[in-house]
Amino acid sequence: MLRAIIVVLSVGLSLPALAYDKVDAQWTTYTKAYMTKDCKTALKLLGHLTKIDPDRAHIEKAYDYEKGRCLPIDTDKAIHFYQMVPSEKMDNMSALNLTHLLFLKAQSNLEKQHALSGVRNILLKEIPTVKTSAELKKYLEVLYQNSQDFLSALEGEFAYIKSLEQDDELKLLEIQKFIADDRLNTLADYWLTGLRSKGNNQAYFLSAKLFNSDFNKRKWFLSFAAKGGHLEAQHSLANMYETEDTRASKMFAYYWNLKAKQNGLNVDQHLARLSQSMSKSDIAAMKDEASKETPSLPF
Repeated sequence: MLRAIIVVLSVGLSLPALAYDKVDAQWTTYTKAYMTKDCKTALKLLGHLTKIDPDRAHIEKAYDYEKGRCLPIDTDKAIHFYQMVPSEKMDNMSALNLTHLLFLKAQSNLEKQHALSGVRNILLKEIPTVKTSAELKKYLEVLYQNSQDFLSALEGEFAYIKSLEQDDELKLLEIQKFIADDRLNTLADYWLTGLRSKGNNQAYFLSAKLFNSDFNKRKWFLSFAAKGGHLEAQHSLANMYETEDTRASKMFAYYWNLKAKQNGLNVDQHLARLSQSMSKSDIAAMKDEASKETPSLPF
């Protein structure tokens, strides 16, 4: 009986993996059918895949109607199928294709502006893939070479992204906004990596915010920023150490609050609270370390 239960459990646990493998295999067959121009097989498979992987299937069908791939070109149907996919499930290029179609269909400047309302975020999300705004522009000029009005409408967005790439302070201001938007976290991480390589303290501090849910990463980034004299990082690191509630962590928390105080932050209440659970010798030791230009302890 026990063996039978184990077999049932093991089979049950493996079913999701097998199901995913089966779907992937069908998508592979579907792709091969299109590449060999076997439209009958491709469309039959797409009909089946619509039932088991609808978001991807709707994107494929939208593309078929957009480009005339095994289906007649029909802009309205292409837009319909693109819009059936939740925005968070749509890849960047499909989202841009939908924007392009809506732009082409627009009859007035107001409608065109509405069609382009989300295009900036779409382009920004693609930057980590192509590395620079110049490369992104080149890529889109190939992709939409027969749609010069659309490319012209994107010029302002290319200029905006270029201005960010050339101005680290402006980039840092924008990154703070990106961190609050999960869809732009990849771009935030990409740009912060470059800024950290320049030793930018604010980049280390913002990296700690980006990885707020990862205790070790957050602490690591805050340590770099705090050692570089970043006031907010010093106070945040002190708070992290205080939550660990050990003798050593309280000493480190006291030290970093002292450094923040030296930088002008009012942390007297924090220091008073910590001092209640610290020995006089530990407090004196941390005050001595904080007075040094180069501390001897590995904070």
